[in-house]
Amino acid sequence: MFWNLIFIVFLVALGVIDFFTMRLPDALVLPFLGIGFLNTFIHHSPTWSNNLISALGVGGVFYIISKVRPQGMGYGDAKYLAALGVWLGYPKIVLAIFVASLMGSIVGVAMVLARRANLREQIPFGPYLSFGACIAFFGGDQIFNWLLNLVLT
Repeated sequence: MFWNLIFIVFLVALGVIDFFTMRLPDALVLPFLGIGFLNTFIHHSPTWSNNLISALGVGGVFYIISKVRPQGMGYGDAKYLAALGVWLGYPKIVLAIFVASLMGSIVGVAMVLARRANLREQIPFGPYLSFGACIAFFGGDQIFNWLLNLVLT
């Protein structure tokens, strides 16, 4: 329960800050990453290596994306995704990224259609990552079981 509360507090704080400032501050992202590692090791999670690989893999891929296309994604997003990888592990991090991308796309298209934004305007990805992470953290197992049953029946 305590760790879930910490997770939610960081998700909300980072999502709100990114929404208003278009920044994900290292002063919050890096402690979130460290606390995620601490949580994994304290609980002697058998998936600690999965979580570490998820953090390095997702953080690395999005770091490369931020280097190749810096106007599309910043380093803060890559670091935030690395932290989420530690907390969620594989495959939940993939679900979080999918949900975040889907929600961000829906909102972005709606804003363009409502003429509140244009196609070149940047939107913060942090709030959508926070939403996707929340869905994956608390509902990921049920979603994967539902998808598995859907495929097998």
